[in-house]
Amino acid sequence: MEARRAAGIIIFEGQSRSFLMGLRSDGQGWGFAAGKQEIGDVNLLDTALRELREEFGVILSEIMQKQIRFHKTILCQYRHVDRYSKAVSRRTILSDIFYLEIDGKQQITIMPELMDKEMSTVRWFTLAELAGDIKIFMPSLIALNTLNLDFKLLNNGDQ
Repeated sequence: MEARRAAGIIIFEGQSRSFLMGLRSDGQGWGFAAGKQEIGDVNLLDTALRELREEFGVILSEIMQKQIRFHKTILCQYRHVDRYSKAVSRRTILSDIFYLEIDGKQQITIMPELMDKEMSTVRWFTLAELAGDIKIFMPSLIALNTLNLDFKLLNNGDQ
């Protein structure tokens, strides 16, 4: 099976040490904005920005877009659930992961009217919350595990 090209974006807010994630409508848990490249996408960063708009209802300013950094390419197999037919299949993706660190949650405006219903809700999670009993979509979990995270993010600085 040929791997599909995809892209996603991890948004991290430094003050509260939180990640912006969406709850997938297909029941596969919380994930970052990501998806496969479409014909109209100029490049994989364009794919990640389109998915952020469609899935999370977030449009980043040009200034914020210039702060996005390429992080890593991941290869992942996961269980895909078709949103209309509910048919289940195995998928393999090759995904470029981009990373944006912001200084305050107020920099991000979530516009539900832009969301395509792939996510039922969008919210911020601390790393400690993500390490708890939260179901995370496999490609997003792999992307999260590629980050060079400081242990202080998990235990709020207590050592």
